[in-house]
Amino acid sequence: MSYCIAFSAEGATDVTRRYIRDASKYGADRNRCPEEVLVWVTDEIKKIRRENLGKDDRRRLIVEDHREEKELRG
Repeated sequence: MSYCIAFSAEGATDVTRRYIRDASKYGADRNRCPEEVLVWVTDEIKKIRRENLGKDDRRRLIVEDHREEKELRG
């Protein structure tokens, strides 16, 4: 598996690292697009899906995004 993208009402996130712990052994090459493009696309989806949310909800989701990114890097 190369990419595993999670979609929700609030956005999209690359969760590949959650499902492929040993990328060198089980992961396929991630060469369909540059990583920067993938980040940009998922960020744009988040922006569009969150544009009508209130300020408090957007803040909460940003905190959740940071926590998830930390978990996926960790």
